[in-house]
Amino acid sequence: MSIIYYMGYMPTPLSYLGLARQCFEMHEIEAIRNLLLEDNIQNQRAKRDVNENELSGPLPLVSRLKKRSTVERPILRVFDTLGWVRRDCPKGIDTNNVYSGTVAGSYYTHNGGGANRLCLISNFTYEPGKFVDGFQDGSYIYGAEYRTANTLNSLLDFKDFGGTQLSPHNVPCAVCIATARFSQMMIPGIGKCPSGWVQEYSGYIMGPHHHHKRGEYVCVDESPQAVPGSTGDNGGALFYMVEAVCPSLLCGPYVNGRELRCVVCTK
Repeated sequence: MSIIYYMGYMPTPLSYLGLARQCFEMHEIEAIRNLLLEDNIQNQRAKRDVNENELSGPLPLVSRLKKRSTVERPILRVFDTLGWVRRDCPKGIDTNNVYSGTVAGSYYTHNGGGANRLCLISNFTYEPGKFVDGFQDGSYIYGAEYRTANTLNSLLDFKDFGGTQLSPHNVPCAVCIATARFSQMMIPGIGKCPSGWVQEYSGYIMGPHHHHKRGEYVCVDESPQAVPGSTGDNGGALFYMVEAVCPSLLCGPYVNGRELRCVVCTK
């Protein structure tokens, strides 16, 4: 299985899975450990059942791993995918929503905090006894907002947005699972997947402004959405379209000042 993060789309890669990735990897390691143990037991039984004409043994471990459909791997949709900028998941084959939420990260002028962005679940609640009121001089997390020039709005498809201008709406996200696919990648610079890969979504690379503090680049769906009710200019983690600079990048195929496409693919 592949997990896809979809930002900008709430139920809309593939690297910021943090705890989610750890959980999935632990699940996978446990599954492999169980299969190895099962292999050992079956091999011991097979040795006792050997006769001169036939050896009855278990299927090879690799073959049985390929048959399993419960091992899940994380992927992002839009931010190198979970699903950045959407509240729903791609309308692909065997792609389902795990949860939707809103993108959050460090304030764009702060020196500290996290460099990555998170997809905070929308039905968030505080557990009694699991928090302390008031700031404790720790790390802060803020909502994320679009920051795109009006001249760039023509590049986007606003059919699911409810408006014609991204800025300064808040950025939604979705975590999606591709149940029949095990591999995922985000390709910067193109808008279509290679032959043999399933295209989850395509869009544009976004990241912090070049005068702001550094953060990660993400692939944002070209059919974005916004967090409902968000219109204020509150700062936080900001999303700008990424433009190529040459000759630092080779001038040809790259063109100075042009926006960079991206695509999220699974297989």
